[in-house]
Amino acid sequence: METDHRRTSFVFVDATYTHDGTHRAWDDWDFYNKPPHQPDAPQNWMKPVDYVNGEFQLRVEVLAMKETPMDVGYAIGFCNLEDDADELHCHTQPSRIRFRRPGVYEASARTRDMWFGVDAGTLGFEVALEAGWDWRSWGGLYSFVVPYGCDPFPINFHVTWTIYAAKVQAPSFNPAAGTFGWPVHFMVGTPTPMPDVHYTLDGSEPTRSSPRFEKPFILERSLSVTARGFKEGWDPSDIVRGEFIRE
Repeated sequence: METDHRRTSFVFVDATYTHDGTHRAWDDWDFYNKPPHQPDAPQNWMKPVDYVNGEFQLRVEVLAMKETPMDVGYAIGFCNLEDDADELHCHTQPSRIRFRRPGVYEASARTRDMWFGVDAGTLGFEVALEAGWDWRSWGGLYSFVVPYGCDPFPINFHVTWTIYAAKVQAPSFNPAAGTFGWPVHFMVGTPTPMPDVHYTLDGSEPTRSSPRFEKPFILERSLSVTARGFKEGWDPSDIVRGEFIRE
């Protein structure tokens, strides 16, 4: 398999900010603040590019803080209702980024694995991301430190939050490539729902213009098959190659 490291992505947040540690936002949520987003970040995460089914990477560089006796957690998220933020909001799991001293901390996960507001559910999450609201409004970005029992304290940190588009899973051959002594039917498929799998027989890289796999091949002669999965709004899959040899 040839891994394609090129990914459609955008940096959503890339900012340094400071909290003086003198107040709490809620009983358990400290250091509430409103990080700035990148001005060219897309507001619709579902189309034309599907970021909802992709992944995110969160990097937090803690520049200055006092060392705490136990881990604290960091989370970042967004909401789109100014009058009741609990209806449509979600954020990363604070347990993914935990620290007790300065340093660099990273986490990645599926975007759909973010925590949803109590009344939001998956539908609310999708509605929020498709709404195209103004990130600069009150109902935009927020971030917080979960103290897990620690008192508020001053902290200075830099956050980089990168969002990646969904990527089609690599196709596989059934049966697997190899040597066969008689005519055999083989198929090409991918676990990604409703993809288009395109192939070539000359070793070249498949594109959307290449023949599309629609029915099983009947292996009556030796073939070298190169396949790749495509789906609208998703990054194409890695390329797979199979040598089917007829004895």
